[in-house]
Amino acid sequence: MRNGFSAEEQTILYGVTGGIPEYLSRIYINRSMDKNIIELFFEESGRVFEDICQQYLYHPQIYTKLPFLPGNTGRWWGTDPVKKRQEEIDIMAIQDNQALLCECKWRNVPVNIEITKQLLDRGKLFHYDQIFYFLFSKTGFTKEVLEYQKQDSSLFLIPFDKICLLK
Repeated sequence: MRNGFSAEEQTILYGVTGGIPEYLSRIYINRSMDKNIIELFFEESGRVFEDICQQYLYHPQIYTKLPFLPGNTGRWWGTDPVKKRQEEIDIMAIQDNQALLCECKWRNVPVNIEITKQLLDRGKLFHYDQIFYFLFSKTGFTKEVLEYQKQDSSLFLIPFDKICLLK
């Protein structure tokens, strides 16, 4: 849990989030406890963005350019047996022995390398011959992520403005 909150507030935040690391990572100490809870659970923009990202994958200009043609896509969650915690993947598609894992971030800050590595680590939970990673971001990516992507052909970065350019 992040410093900056009283012990009581930390207990409430931990209880409300269920201790799920993904939600805990979205807690900002410069916001009140109440504001954090409202943004985490009652503002729908994050879920709407996930829907937009899923639709992007099926767009005619994109679908045929994907590493494989996914049939169905959906959300995945389960337990990481090594870390002994719940993990979640915003969008996942499987075809034969290939998987596509997507993380969708509707935040006012660019996606950083920690979020990128978190998605890559979640890929280790699966045993497919090929795994492709898609990071969608409202505000783009840090320079470190852009540099990392140049070395990893399985990582695709999609900023929101690229989604908006589709016709």
